[in-house]
Amino acid sequence: MRKSTTRKAPVTAWSYSRYSQYVKCHYMLKLSAIDKAPTEPSYILDRGNRIHKLGESFVRGNITGMPDELSKFGHEFRMLRKHKAEAELDLSVDKKWGPSHGQAWDTVWCRSYLDAVVKHKKSITVVDYKTGRIYTDAHMKQGSLYATCAFSHYPEAESVDVEFWYLDQDETLTLEFSRDEYAGLKSKWNRRTKEMLLDKKLLPNPGDSCKFCFHNPKKGGTCKYAE
Repeated sequence: MRKSTTRKAPVTAWSYSRYSQYVKCHYMLKLSAIDKAPTEPSYILDRGNRIHKLGESFVRGNITGMPDELSKFGHEFRMLRKHKAEAELDLSVDKKWGPSHGQAWDTVWCRSYLDAVVKHKKSITVVDYKTGRIYTDAHMKQGSLYATCAFSHYPEAESVDVEFWYLDQDETLTLEFSRDEYAGLKSKWNRRTKEMLLDKKLLPNPGDSCKFCFHNPKKGGTCKYAE
């Protein structure tokens, strides 16, 4: 009996960064997540990763002095440590929005790693560190995903606050979500990601995002469709 040659959609698990790439250019996601195409080293990316690592180390008590890169939020970082925040917490979920973890290869559907999480009696505070520019609309959407995952992992939580700390600008964005919004949040993310999870081709749709894409040949990438 001949085996079916029906082609499956290549994206079976996602994260906010993968979703964001898909929205900008389907082929960008293919190069990054499926093909693992090489890219040139990026100072911006390396700096962001280094500062996030400093934040993680400070919250966990692995370093004592306040790094210069975190100093604009020195008080806030000390409060995270005082309140025993969990750093780099894995709040990934499965297809039914049940609790999972990033390494559960057979069941994980959305991978979500949060910079810092503080658990209160009936609420959760999520903190995300940002370096570089402020993208309010995108971060509001990202915050809604973090809140959805937090509600999934903490059924006792009546509310979730998501705080974005812009470490370079000394500014914050705070979003508040209630348990009553949970069902609607899940439905929104199911709709937003449906096309991506059914897309079998991940074809290029070059445009304004090309100039910032790490796969652009001008940045040392291999994309032949870049504008």
